[in-house]
Amino acid sequence: MASDPTDTVEVVHVVVPAHDEAQLLPAALDSLTAALEHVRDATAGVTARLTVVLDACTDDSAQVCAGRDVDVVVTAAGNVGAARAAGTTRAAALAAADAVAPAATWIACTDGDSRVPVDWLTDQLAVARAGADVVLGRVEPDDTAAAAVVAAWHALHDDGRVGVHGAHLGFRLSAYDAAGGWAHLADREDLDLYRRLLATGARYGAATRPVLTSSRLQGRVSGGFAAFLATLDRPAP
Repeated sequence: MASDPTDTVEVVHVVVPAHDEAQLLPAALDSLTAALEHVRDATAGVTARLTVVLDACTDDSAQVCAGRDVDVVVTAAGNVGAARAAGTTRAAALAAADAVAPAATWIACTDGDSRVPVDWLTDQLAVARAGADVVLGRVEPDDTAAAAVVAAWHALHDDGRVGVHGAHLGFRLSAYDAAGGWAHLADREDLDLYRRLLATGARYGAATRPVLTSSRLQGRVSGGFAAFLATLDRPAP
Protein backbone atom coordinates (compact mmCIF):
# COMPACT_ATOMS: atom_id res chain seq x y z
CA MET A 1 0.00 0.00 0.00
CA ALA A 2 1.62 3.22 -1.17
CA SER A 3 0.46 6.66 -0.12
CA ASP A 4 -0.19 9.46 -2.57
CA PRO A 5 -0.61 13.23 -2.21
CA THR A 6 -4.31 12.68 -3.01
CA ASP A 7 -4.72 10.50 0.11
CA THR A 8 -5.53 13.55 2.20
CA VAL A 9 -8.78 13.50 4.21
CA GLU A 10 -10.76 16.69 4.81
CA VAL A 11 -13.95 15.19 6.26
CA VAL A 12 -14.42 12.20 8.54
CA HIS A 13 -18.05 11.22 9.01
CA VAL A 14 -19.17 8.50 11.42
CA VAL A 15 -22.26 6.50 10.44
CA VAL A 16 -24.08 4.43 13.06
CA PRO A 17 -27.18 2.34 12.31
CA ALA A 18 -29.41 1.70 15.31
CA HIS A 19 -32.47 -0.52 15.63
CA ASP A 20 -34.00 -0.39 19.12
CA GLU A 21 -30.68 0.35 20.84
CA ALA A 22 -31.90 2.79 23.51
CA GLN A 23 -30.24 0.79 26.28
CA LEU A 24 -26.76 0.68 24.74
CA LEU A 25 -26.82 3.77 22.53
CA PRO A 26 -25.91 6.28 25.28
CA ALA A 27 -22.56 4.59 25.96
CA ALA A 28 -21.92 4.30 22.22
CA LEU A 29 -22.59 8.00 21.70
CA ASP A 30 -20.48 8.98 24.71
CA SER A 31 -17.51 7.14 23.23
CA LEU A 32 -18.08 8.61 19.78
CA THR A 33 -18.37 12.14 21.16
CA ALA A 34 -14.97 11.72 22.81
CA ALA A 35 -13.46 10.29 19.61
CA LEU A 36 -14.87 13.15 17.52
CA GLU A 37 -13.56 15.77 19.92
CA HIS A 38 -10.16 14.08 19.91
CA VAL A 39 -9.83 13.96 16.13
CA ARG A 40 -10.87 17.62 15.86
CA ASP A 41 -8.23 18.60 18.42
CA ALA A 42 -5.51 16.37 17.01
CA THR A 43 -6.02 16.87 13.28
CA ALA A 44 -5.99 20.40 11.92
CA GLY A 45 -8.32 21.17 9.05
CA VAL A 46 -10.52 18.09 9.40
CA THR A 47 -14.29 18.34 9.75
CA ALA A 48 -15.70 15.53 11.93
CA ARG A 49 -19.39 14.60 11.95
CA LEU A 50 -21.72 11.89 13.26
CA THR A 51 -24.96 10.56 11.80
CA VAL A 52 -27.13 8.02 13.61
CA VAL A 53 -29.63 6.18 11.43
CA LEU A 54 -32.67 5.21 13.48
CA ASP A 55 -34.02 2.25 11.54
CA ALA A 56 -37.53 1.02 12.37
CA CYS A 57 -37.06 1.91 16.04
CA THR A 58 -39.94 1.29 18.45
CA ASP A 59 -38.06 2.17 21.64
CA ASP A 60 -36.58 5.41 23.02
CA SER A 61 -33.57 5.56 20.67
CA ALA A 62 -34.86 8.84 19.20
CA GLN A 63 -35.08 10.40 22.66
CA VAL A 64 -31.51 9.31 23.39
CA CYS A 65 -30.32 11.16 20.29
CA ALA A 66 -32.54 14.20 20.88
CA GLY A 67 -30.53 15.25 23.92
CA ARG A 68 -27.24 15.25 22.03
CA ASP A 69 -25.54 17.05 19.17
CA VAL A 70 -26.21 14.21 16.75
CA ASP A 71 -27.41 14.30 13.15
CA VAL A 72 -30.29 11.83 12.83
CA VAL A 73 -31.71 10.04 9.81
CA VAL A 74 -34.94 8.07 10.31
CA THR A 75 -35.72 5.06 8.13
CA ALA A 76 -38.32 2.30 8.23
CA ALA A 77 -36.43 -0.33 6.25
CA GLY A 78 -35.69 -2.70 9.12
CA ASN A 79 -32.54 -3.60 7.20
CA VAL A 80 -29.00 -2.87 8.33
CA GLY A 81 -27.59 -2.57 4.82
CA ALA A 82 -30.24 -0.04 3.88
CA ALA A 83 -29.65 1.87 7.13
CA ARG A 84 -25.90 2.08 6.53
CA ALA A 85 -26.60 3.23 2.96
CA ALA A 86 -28.92 5.99 4.18
CA GLY A 87 -26.30 7.25 6.61
CA THR A 88 -23.57 7.19 3.97
CA THR A 89 -25.82 9.08 1.57
CA ARG A 90 -26.30 11.78 4.22
CA ALA A 91 -22.54 11.97 4.78
CA ALA A 92 -21.92 12.29 1.04
CA ALA A 93 -24.49 15.06 0.70
CA LEU A 94 -22.98 17.09 3.54
CA ALA A 95 -19.47 16.69 2.13
CA ALA A 96 -20.66 17.75 -1.32
CA ALA A 97 -22.36 20.82 0.17
CA ASP A 98 -18.96 21.79 1.59
CA ALA A 99 -17.34 21.17 -1.83
CA VAL A 100 -15.26 18.30 -0.42
CA ALA A 101 -14.41 15.65 -3.00
CA PRO A 102 -15.37 12.00 -2.37
CA ALA A 103 -11.66 11.07 -2.37
CA ALA A 104 -11.14 13.40 0.61
CA THR A 105 -14.19 12.14 2.51
CA TRP A 106 -13.70 9.30 4.99
CA ILE A 107 -16.67 7.28 6.28
CA ALA A 108 -16.12 5.52 9.62
CA CYS A 109 -18.69 2.89 10.56
CA THR A 110 -19.60 1.38 13.89
CA ASP A 111 -22.76 0.13 15.63
CA GLY A 112 -25.16 1.35 18.28
CA ASP A 113 -24.10 -1.41 20.69
CA SER A 114 -20.38 -0.66 20.43
CA ARG A 115 -17.92 1.62 22.19
CA VAL A 116 -14.92 3.06 20.38
CA PRO A 117 -11.62 4.19 21.95
CA VAL A 118 -10.90 7.90 22.08
CA ASP A 119 -8.26 7.61 19.33
CA TRP A 120 -10.42 5.44 17.05
CA LEU A 121 -10.79 8.10 14.38
CA THR A 122 -7.22 9.39 14.51
CA ASP A 123 -6.07 5.78 14.11
CA GLN A 124 -8.25 5.25 11.03
CA LEU A 125 -7.17 8.55 9.50
CA ALA A 126 -3.50 7.71 9.99
CA VAL A 127 -4.03 4.48 8.04
CA ALA A 128 -6.05 6.31 5.37
CA ARG A 129 -3.40 8.99 4.93
CA ALA A 130 -0.78 6.26 4.58
CA GLY A 131 -2.61 5.09 1.45
CA ALA A 132 -5.63 3.01 2.46
CA ASP A 133 -9.06 3.26 0.86
CA VAL A 134 -10.64 0.75 3.23
CA VAL A 135 -9.72 0.04 6.85
CA LEU A 136 -10.78 -2.86 9.04
CA GLY A 137 -10.18 -3.14 12.77
CA ARG A 138 -10.51 -5.66 15.53
CA VAL A 139 -13.83 -5.95 17.39
CA GLU A 140 -13.78 -7.48 20.87
CA PRO A 141 -16.70 -8.52 23.13
CA ASP A 142 -17.51 -6.69 26.34
CA ASP A 143 -18.53 -8.52 29.53
CA THR A 144 -22.28 -8.62 28.86
CA ALA A 145 -22.27 -12.36 28.23
CA ALA A 146 -21.18 -15.05 30.66
CA ALA A 147 -17.45 -14.98 31.43
CA ALA A 148 -17.03 -18.41 29.85
CA VAL A 149 -18.40 -17.18 26.53
CA VAL A 150 -16.13 -14.13 26.48
CA ALA A 151 -13.14 -16.29 27.45
CA ALA A 152 -13.96 -18.74 24.66
CA TRP A 153 -14.03 -15.90 22.13
CA HIS A 154 -10.63 -14.60 23.25
CA ALA A 155 -9.18 -18.11 23.13
CA LEU A 156 -10.22 -18.37 19.49
CA HIS A 157 -8.87 -14.92 18.61
CA ASP A 158 -5.67 -14.68 20.62
CA ASP A 159 -3.67 -14.26 17.41
CA GLY A 160 -4.93 -10.68 17.12
CA ARG A 161 -6.64 -11.27 13.79
CA VAL A 162 -8.74 -8.55 12.20
CA GLY A 163 -12.11 -9.65 10.82
CA VAL A 164 -14.73 -7.87 8.73
CA HIS A 165 -17.17 -6.11 11.05
CA GLY A 166 -19.49 -3.19 10.40
CA ALA A 167 -18.67 -2.14 13.96
CA HIS A 168 -15.12 -1.26 12.88
CA LEU A 169 -14.95 -0.39 9.22
CA GLY A 170 -13.83 2.72 7.38
CA PHE A 171 -13.60 3.65 3.72
CA ARG A 172 -12.92 6.50 1.36
CA LEU A 173 -16.15 7.74 -0.23
CA SER A 174 -14.66 7.58 -3.73
CA ALA A 175 -13.85 3.88 -3.26
CA TYR A 176 -17.36 3.28 -1.91
CA ASP A 177 -18.89 4.92 -4.98
CA ALA A 178 -16.71 2.82 -7.29
CA ALA A 179 -17.82 -0.35 -5.50
CA GLY A 180 -21.52 0.47 -5.85
CA GLY A 181 -22.30 1.25 -2.22
CA TRP A 182 -24.00 -0.76 0.49
CA ALA A 183 -26.26 -3.58 -0.64
CA HIS A 184 -29.56 -3.71 1.21
CA LEU A 185 -28.73 -6.97 2.98
CA ALA A 186 -30.14 -8.07 6.32
CA ASP A 187 -26.73 -9.37 7.42
CA ARG A 188 -23.16 -9.74 6.10
CA GLU A 189 -23.57 -6.40 4.38
CA ASP A 190 -20.13 -5.47 5.71
CA LEU A 191 -18.42 -8.50 4.13
CA ASP A 192 -20.26 -7.92 0.86
CA LEU A 193 -19.10 -4.30 0.64
CA TYR A 194 -15.54 -5.15 1.68
CA ARG A 195 -15.22 -7.77 -1.05
CA ARG A 196 -16.52 -5.36 -3.70
CA LEU A 197 -14.18 -2.62 -2.48
CA LEU A 198 -11.17 -4.89 -2.96
CA ALA A 199 -12.50 -6.12 -6.31
CA THR A 200 -12.59 -2.56 -7.62
CA GLY A 201 -9.02 -1.84 -6.55
CA ALA A 202 -9.41 -0.30 -3.10
CA ARG A 203 -6.21 -0.40 -1.04
CA TYR A 204 -6.53 -2.12 2.34
CA GLY A 205 -5.10 -1.06 5.68
CA ALA A 206 -5.53 -2.41 9.22
CA ALA A 207 -6.50 -0.24 12.18
CA THR A 208 -4.58 -0.78 15.39
CA ARG A 209 -7.17 0.15 18.04
CA PRO A 210 -9.95 -2.34 18.89
CA VAL A 211 -13.63 -1.51 19.27
CA LEU A 212 -15.59 -3.01 22.15
CA THR A 213 -19.01 -4.37 21.25
CA SER A 214 -21.86 -5.93 23.16
CA SER A 215 -21.45 -9.64 23.84
CA ARG A 216 -25.21 -10.23 23.99
CA LEU A 217 -26.21 -13.54 22.46
CA GLN A 218 -29.27 -12.24 20.62
CA GLY A 219 -28.42 -9.48 18.20
CA ARG A 220 -30.49 -7.22 15.97
CA VAL A 221 -29.74 -9.24 12.82
CA SER A 222 -29.91 -12.95 12.08
CA GLY A 223 -26.15 -13.34 11.71
CA GLY A 224 -23.14 -11.42 12.86
CA PHE A 225 -21.23 -11.06 16.10
CA ALA A 226 -24.05 -12.07 18.47
CA ALA A 227 -24.89 -15.16 16.44
CA PHE A 228 -21.27 -16.31 16.57
CA LEU A 229 -21.06 -15.71 20.32
CA ALA A 230 -24.24 -17.76 20.77
CA THR A 231 -22.47 -20.75 19.25
CA LEU A 232 -19.87 -20.48 22.03
CA ASP A 233 -22.61 -20.75 24.64
CA ARG A 234 -23.70 -24.20 23.52
CA PRO A 235 -22.51 -27.28 25.41
CA ALA A 236 -20.00 -29.48 23.64
CA PRO A 237 -21.58 -32.57 21.98
